[in-house]
Amino acid sequence: MKITRLKTNRISNPLGFELGTPRLSYVATDTTAIKQIAAQIQVSLDETITRVVFDSGKSEQIDSLAYELPIPLTPKTRYYWRVKVWADNGDEAISDIAWFETAKLQEAWNADWITPNLDKTIHPAISTEFSLSKAVKSARAYVCGLGLYEMEINGGKAGEE
Repeated sequence: MKITRLKTNRISNPLGFELGTPRLSYVATDTTAIKQIAAQIQVSLDETITRVVFDSGKSEQIDSLAYELPIPLTPKTRYYWRVKVWADNGDEAISDIAWFETAKLQEAWNADWITPNLDKTIHPAISTEFSLSKAVKSARAYVCGLGLYEMEINGGKAGEE
């Protein structure tokens, strides 16, 4: 048996998640089992699942279609999760690691806003530049565009949207 298609609110590894209560789903494949008889979901703050913030334990109540994660979420935090499934034919499997990262949630905006001093009928292109003194390991930009925007980093489009 193999556990595949791990999703949070029907999205694979969502970044900037702010869709209410996380609902985790997965699919069991490569098995002759008719149904799942139990499952265990673990959520951690690291990829190795050692900083566990939630462990359901083995439970017959876990739904593979939309298990509601019963924990409060912290803004701007990446959560890693996996599931172990027990099937009615004796098969057992542990999934690969999936993740979701929360957005700012209810956190206040604290920023140096880029705002043109123009009439509201004019739609300008605006930009800003900054330099960093150290190499970047990871970065997030939280953007409020009230419409269309395109973000670039070093002259190239950032992201795939």
